[in-house]
Amino acid sequence: MMNMKTLVLLAIGFSTLGCQAAYTSIQPAGDKAYFLTRTKNGFFKVSGTLYSCTAEGKKMSCTEIDSR
Repeated sequence: MMNMKTLVLLAIGFSTLGCQAAYTSIQPAGDKAYFLTRTKNGFFKVSGTLYSCTAEGKKMSCTEIDSR
């Protein structure tokens, strides 16, 4: 029979499986402007974020527009 320590370690292990994020799309929105989307898979839900980005040389500056 499993002891309490084993059950707690299993619960922690399973709760960390769904915490993944990925940038799924980048679309041009004008001269040096882009829209970037990111999805995050949580343990019980999936959420998404939309960013407005501008290219500045080799860097991009992004501002969050909406998150659900």
